[in-house]
Amino acid sequence: MATERQSKIMQEITFKLQRDSPYNHLSGKYPTVPISTWCDHNKDVLEIKCDDIALFEKLQEDLVNLCYILGTPILRKVFGPKNVQVVVKHCSCYYQDSILESVSRYNLLYIPPVSHKGGWEHYKVIGFEARDMRRFFRDLSRKAVVEILSKKNASDRSVTDSFTVSIGSLFAGLTEKQTEAFVLALDNGHYEIPKRITLDQIAKINRVPRTTYEDKVRKAESKIMQAIGPYIRMRHA
Repeated sequence: MATERQSKIMQEITFKLQRDSPYNHLSGKYPTVPISTWCDHNKDVLEIKCDDIALFEKLQEDLVNLCYILGTPILRKVFGPKNVQVVVKHCSCYYQDSILESVSRYNLLYIPPVSHKGGWEHYKVIGFEARDMRRFFRDLSRKAVVEILSKKNASDRSVTDSFTVSIGSLFAGLTEKQTEAFVLALDNGHYEIPKRITLDQIAKINRVPRTTYEDKVRKAESKIMQAIGPYIRMRHA
């Protein structure tokens, strides 16, 4: 009975794999460039971040080649600040025995995105039975080098808790000066209990007007709380 109950414990597993695939060839060629992929089984959305302008431009040709090899034409390209590129293209889930197809076959839940870096693909999945997880990884090890990075029981929380929250959506409203002011207060112990320093003291140490500094911190606090409010309400509900 105990063994049966144990096999029913929901588990969250993070793993990476290495195999012969166009995505891994691309990330292996550009090991410092993180690439994330979201899929809705109709379209893929790629997010690519690169601080090196020359490298960023060089990557464009290889990105076109990637889509040509996959047979998935690029539908949209968007360039954001700090060399962030978003590419929308036709879905390539079923190219070369898709991992996401295997996830579905063994009744696992995939937590997006898939991250590609340095020739490795990184995944997070939730399994609902130990037997399914064993079969999934046994099958996966036949076609790729697999390394489990973390495994933990998730039975003490809901599936919703396992999904990530967009950092960009939380902090997009902050200006650079508000962010700097808030981080300064955070790093100096203003939010510790007991409080190690006041905003007035931080302003004096950094030789900035107290009212100006406090205004930036308060605005940052307000924007952060407004951004995380919906998640707190959802959790409370």
